[in-house]
Amino acid sequence: MKKLTAKQKKFVDLFDGNATDAARQAGYNGTNETLGVVGFENLRKPNVAEALRKRNEKEMKPKIANRLERQMFWTEVMQGKKEAMISRLKASELLGRSEADFTDKQEATVAATVTHTTEDEVKALRAKIKNDC
Repeated sequence: MKKLTAKQKKFVDLFDGNATDAARQAGYNGTNETLGVVGFENLRKPNVAEALRKRNEKEMKPKIANRLERQMFWTEVMQGKKEAMISRLKASELLGRSEADFTDKQEATVAATVTHTTEDEVKALRAKIKNDC
């Protein structure tokens, strides 16, 4: 694959969804219309598109702790002898909640009426709708 030019590298770094602005900031010259065309053309080039895909892939790596990471953290705090007891108890509570240890099971009785529409009724409704429109 063809290497990116210096301007294309800048374009990739600066692109945030607005190709015109990224082209301008990357050092391309021209009117807004011209810069829009340049930006659009850059986005269609396979090497630029691939560089953007790779950049986005890196940015999309998880930045927020997933469930397992949170549970491991809470476990460490809960078992930490140097942690304040209130922190250990809170970590214990959060860990228990994440595992649904405190959910209450409740029974419910629901009364419902089920109706069945026949094919003839559906046809009649369709005809009525068609005539009303």
